[in-house]
Amino acid sequence: MKIYLKPYRSKLVLIAFLVFLQAILQLTLPTLLAELVDVALQNADVSYIVQVGLWMLLITVVTVAVTVCSGYQTAKLTSSVALTIRERLYASVQGFSLQEYRQFGHSTLLTRTTNDVQQVQTILSLLLKTMLLAPMMFIGAFILSVTKNLTLSFILIAPLPIIILIVIWFAKKGGTLFASLQKRVDQLNLTLREGITGIRDIRSFNQIDRERERFSEANESYRNSAIHVHQLMIYLTPIMMFILNFSIVALLWFGSLQLNTGELQVGDLMAFIQYAMYILFSIMLTSVLFVSFPRASVSAKRILEVLNAEPTIKNPTYSLTPEQQSSLRFADVSFQYPNAEKSVLKNVSCTIPNRKLTVIVGGTGSGKSTLLQLIPRLLDVSAGNIVMGGIDLRNVDQEALRNAVTFSPQNTQLFSGTIENNLRFGSENVSMQQIDRALSIAQSESFIKELPEGINTTLTQNGKNLSGGQRQRIAIARALIKETDMYLFDESFSAIDAGTKRQILDKLLHELNKSTVVIATQDVGIAKRADHILVIDEGEITGEGTIMSYYKRVRFITN
Repeated sequence: MKIYLKPYRSKLVLIAFLVFLQAILQLTLPTLLAELVDVALQNADVSYIVQVGLWMLLITVVTVAVTVCSGYQTAKLTSSVALTIRERLYASVQGFSLQEYRQFGHSTLLTRTTNDVQQVQTILSLLLKTMLLAPMMFIGAFILSVTKNLTLSFILIAPLPIIILIVIWFAKKGGTLFASLQKRVDQLNLTLREGITGIRDIRSFNQIDRERERFSEANESYRNSAIHVHQLMIYLTPIMMFILNFSIVALLWFGSLQLNTGELQVGDLMAFIQYAMYILFSIMLTSVLFVSFPRASVSAKRILEVLNAEPTIKNPTYSLTPEQQSSLRFADVSFQYPNAEKSVLKNVSCTIPNRKLTVIVGGTGSGKSTLLQLIPRLLDVSAGNIVMGGIDLRNVDQEALRNAVTFSPQNTQLFSGTIENNLRFGSENVSMQQIDRALSIAQSESFIKELPEGINTTLTQNGKNLSGGQRQRIAIARALIKETDMYLFDESFSAIDAGTKRQILDKLLHELNKSTVVIATQDVGIAKRADHILVIDEGEITGEGTIMSYYKRVRFITN
């Protein structure tokens, strides 16, 4: 937390000064009250009563102003710290490989970036308000109470050991419950996300009642955890209020005895009660802070897990750049997901020739997509290496590599915004002529013109207001706008009809004749156009060469 507060040291000093001023002003009021009762009222001095009353009113107004100012500065500082943490979390997540995404999961990353950061922000706000104000109020009120009456002062601190034991017990008990609660939040978010994003499949299979039951179970589990937490919390306030009221009764009892003997004046007793309220209120604030701390501690640990996660794919210490565009060679490449029973790719050795169309064919789950994802280092090899121009891709800067390679994934991802914004996603400074060229190649011009606002049509989340084929064509156009040396298409034509697909390929291969193009597909028509073909089965290369030389071996193509 220190590194996040360091840029705001001046604001911390200002908040500390304002809180100190607030404590001094509040501690002044009981003394003036005692002066008003014991001197002004007993002597019936109206002018002195007015004078002391005006001073008390002025101090009250200034106290309110200082309190509001310190609260505003605290809110501003904690919001800024929360903003910085969220930005660092987002930056950290952006550096994850696909393995880290799978390790944490989308739902928990969302919860950690929102709910957990909010918990840390809340505890930081309490810390700045309570840990500064409570000690000042406690020490100041205790010193002033001792100056009034030593005997009664010890009555004030008598319940302190009991309060400390209660707070420790509540804090330990709360830590376990809060950890369980945050896990229930993750599960609830996951179930809700699946229910919303998979609504079409849920309806298609008529599983609305089943999914509603799943959500109800996750919701009820969260509710039960929340009830356990709140059951623990609701006991704290009554217990503290009982101790507070008992202490006040004890003060009044022993104070009245001293009044009868003349050892204590009425004004001093009233001031003493105010000091007692300040002391006990400070203890209560601190106890609430310590009981709330376990939840924030759980959230902070979850945040640190993300921030401290070491990406499996790292930039090299010294980056190298291939001198010129050249063929890509896989040398004994294997890949296995963490905790998986077997490798997805096994000892793959093959070549992707430069400035040729290479088609990777294979059945579902054969490893085609994984093979493509290794090239832009979305995943990293478990063994072996991938070499371009004599340089291992792990020795190439990730940003430079991805600027040289365009990858169009199997699952089309469009973002909320206009079609034009999506097309400019990888290349913001491209001209409209370049956009029109890419749309023409992807056969997207006609359907975009038919939309009410054309290229300025706003897309919903992931382009759900377009058909699957239309989304794929926009994704292809977006990939083509980014002019690179190599283009990777992972089943990018699967939702497009045969006639449109043929037109796209005709134009695409003509326009990209000076680039390396790799397509992973099961489509017969695409495979027949290949200059070079790779046949992959269960993670192993079973054939490599021209389409004619392996025509008989690829049975599903001949069929």
